[in-house]
Amino acid sequence: MVRKQARIAALLSIFLLLFLPENGFAHGAGHLSPDEMASGLVVVGRYQFLLEKEETPPAKGKTSYITIRIFDTYENALIKGKKVLMAVKLPQAVFPSGQIPEPTPVQPSSSQHSSTGMAVDSPVFWIAEDNPDISDLQPAEETAEGGHYWLKFTPQTSGLHLVKLALFLDDKSPPLVIQFPFHVKNPAFTLTRIVFLTLFLLFFTGISLSALSLRRKYATLNPELGTLNLLDIPWVNWFFRWKYFPTIFQIPFLLLLILIIYVGLYDVQDGSKNLATILTWTVWWAGIIFTFVLIGRVWCLMCPVGGLVDWAGKLTRPRRLLPRLLRSLWIPTVLFLFLTWLDGAVGIVNNPRLTAYILLFILGLAILTSVFFARRTFCRYVCPIGGMIGLYSMFSAVQLRAKSSVICRSHSQKTCYQGSPDGEGCPMFEYPAVMSRNNYCNFCGECVKTCTPNNLVLEFRPFAKDLFSLSHLRFDEAFFAVALSGVSLVAVGHMLGFWHSWMLGISRFIGLERIGIFNEQTLTAIGFTITLFGVSVFLLPLLLYASVFLLQRFLHQEQKVSLTRLFTIFAYAFIPVGLSMHLAHNIQHLLTEGATLIPATQKIVNNYTPLNLGISNWQAYSFPHSSYITWLQIILVFIFLPFSLRILDIAYHRFQILVSKVRWAMAPLLFLILGLAWANLFLLQQDMSPRHTGKVKAASIQKPVSLSQRDGLMLSDVSSNYTFIKKNSKKG
Repeated sequence: MVRKQARIAALLSIFLLLFLPENGFAHGAGHLSPDEMASGLVVVGRYQFLLEKEETPPAKGKTSYITIRIFDTYENALIKGKKVLMAVKLPQAVFPSGQIPEPTPVQPSSSQHSSTGMAVDSPVFWIAEDNPDISDLQPAEETAEGGHYWLKFTPQTSGLHLVKLALFLDDKSPPLVIQFPFHVKNPAFTLTRIVFLTLFLLFFTGISLSALSLRRKYATLNPELGTLNLLDIPWVNWFFRWKYFPTIFQIPFLLLLILIIYVGLYDVQDGSKNLATILTWTVWWAGIIFTFVLIGRVWCLMCPVGGLVDWAGKLTRPRRLLPRLLRSLWIPTVLFLFLTWLDGAVGIVNNPRLTAYILLFILGLAILTSVFFARRTFCRYVCPIGGMIGLYSMFSAVQLRAKSSVICRSHSQKTCYQGSPDGEGCPMFEYPAVMSRNNYCNFCGECVKTCTPNNLVLEFRPFAKDLFSLSHLRFDEAFFAVALSGVSLVAVGHMLGFWHSWMLGISRFIGLERIGIFNEQTLTAIGFTITLFGVSVFLLPLLLYASVFLLQRFLHQEQKVSLTRLFTIFAYAFIPVGLSMHLAHNIQHLLTEGATLIPATQKIVNNYTPLNLGISNWQAYSFPHSSYITWLQIILVFIFLPFSLRILDIAYHRFQILVSKVRWAMAPLLFLILGLAWANLFLLQQDMSPRHTGKVKAASIQKPVSLSQRDGLMLSDVSSNYTFIKKNSKKG
């Protein structure tokens, strides 16, 4: 049996790893550091032109992107909203020999290009002419973040290439023209992928065999639940009862949180290079969602904010409970929507200082709450992400429960809830004897420490067990579940190329320009606000209400259930499909941008410690290849969709209908779930911008136009090698 399962695990590993890229050990997208004079940086007086490295390097025959970031060192800000022209060429189109000459530093003729004394010491050059020839250039697109200008092309040959850029700082002065060399590679060899597949296959097989061996050795079954109790494994039981658990996790994360706040306030204010934004929004935020699915609220036991709440509560020992009216998910719902709004309207993920301020606010609110209210009131009823963690933890494959309800009822002290000299009572106000869901259990182990009858079981279980049971349903949870689905849609839309123009269109449609609002950033923010709250708070809940209203019409009089109750029941079907979108959205950011954590950490260690970890290499590539990430996203959506459909089916049979027509009444609910899944798939097929660099890789695309077809282009010997795609907008 063990050998059979090991073979199955090995075959599954091979199937999954087929989706790995050819450059399996490459890292996420990034760009060169402005303080590193490399071939990707040109300094012209006060202006820095940075050639960003895409997540996938340009390759022969593949659609590629060139993105240049323009920075003003005097103003310490990105150059936004300027006219920029770009073109990609072969060296032969510029230099007959095909060799790029060594740069010769010269002073610009225009006063606004005044030099700071920095020499151009990289193999690139700029042109200081009063009337440079730019007839071969075309308008470049600016990203939603601003200050980044990009061009899309498909090289048909490998080797050395040039990108030429013209920046118009105003209408009176001549443009500042520069050129960068870069290389187009041949398709990568697959040896790396084969080696990585073999190593991972051996690792996965070893883990599988170890798990099977543990199950055989400690297969003591819970007589009521019939599953393996992990607490029967001696070292697991000891660890949960250890007096320093979970403090051993909370202290390191608290130190890391302090570091994040410090660098967010005082380090470089560039979201793509600051450790605070990279670690918070790209690594932590994207990664913890996967822990909810697998283990539930395990993050909460190691959360530094939760640790401060515990320690402050032990000092003050408050016994006051939050008013009953506020003991719900309405506060977390409002705060979570506010955080999402900060992302889309203010750009918190690209603002290190604002990220630090938000973390300080959450810390202050948590400590203040713990001083006046008992236990982890903040974590259960206030934490901005606590509600989301609770809903997604219902999908978890691990649970902590009472072995026998009879033993619990006969135990008069109830130490698992009240506490004892061995530990505190449950900080989340949960009583294991009646706890039937994972929403609020954070595996802190306090009940394990204090339960004298040893009447607890930590076990694996089927995924989504809490959702299938549909017990202890609450309207506040149901509303948040529907709102989360809308937030997931809007969050993905915010990363797409056409989003900016859509938000502008919404603001202009409602007539904001007629009342004197013309700033595009303000119009975009207002459009995002309308879309976020319109979709998540109004549209999706109203569509669900309309669907259950139709269902109610078909129920017999003796079966009549209120609309609110029907809404609450069927809203839980939105959790799996919304969760799939959250996972699919964040897996791209985690895999394509997560590796920027390495150079960001190098920079912090080099700048703030005596150690030197070498030059930060911001030219990181995605892991795995971006084309395979799309398939992973599609698989996630299809994996979770059946769970939503199963919940619909269970809810339908809970109200067994006496008339056959009611099956047709379920059609709107079914179409609503399928429509949401389809919208997820549609958005995931679009080119998504990285979270920090803001590079938009697709917009309203016209038919590809070759160089030879464009007016004013004279590079006939290059036209056969490129195809450019331009956004459907006015030139310049």
